[in-house]
Amino acid sequence: MNLRSPEGNSFRNYRINRSAIPAYGIYFYTRDLYLFPRDSVKYRKGVSAIVFRREDRPVFLVLHRKLNWKGYEILKGGLKGSESEDHCLRRELREETGIRHYCFVKTGYEYKYRWTRDYIKDNGRFQGAHFRLFVVMDLDKSDKIRIDKNEHSGYTWATAKKALKMLTYKDQRDALRFVLNNYF
Repeated sequence: MNLRSPEGNSFRNYRINRSAIPAYGIYFYTRDLYLFPRDSVKYRKGVSAIVFRREDRPVFLVLHRKLNWKGYEILKGGLKGSESEDHCLRRELREETGIRHYCFVKTGYEYKYRWTRDYIKDNGRFQGAHFRLFVVMDLDKSDKIRIDKNEHSGYTWATAKKALKMLTYKDQRDALRFVLNNYF
């Protein structure tokens, strides 16, 4: 097959990865070079966090979402302006949980997803969200969790097994699995 890029370059020596044919195009690759269709989706950058406490075994904070959709999620939030990821995490911890005594580590794990067509956020500037994952250890069990009543209707501390069953979305379950495999 003799294919040409929009710039006129020949793709004759490239193999097509048929297992990675997305709805908007084809991925072409060679051993050293990957050419991907340009992703025109604009993602809102944010942070998400697996928050845990050490008891007999670690327990994980799972929030019950009520704003825009109903289900269970980990802590997450979008960056505001030129805010750093670390600052965003601290703000989200304060706003959504009230936890004051903690330590955290930034992981190399990231995930992103597209919103449904009927979901409008930030005046339609973004079509999805892209999160960097953190692991947060609550150092003071006496810290009372104070959830943001606009976004969440409740919370629970759950074992890893229970939290994996509770979380509504696969990307967040995958994030928890990543943390369990790499940090515990």
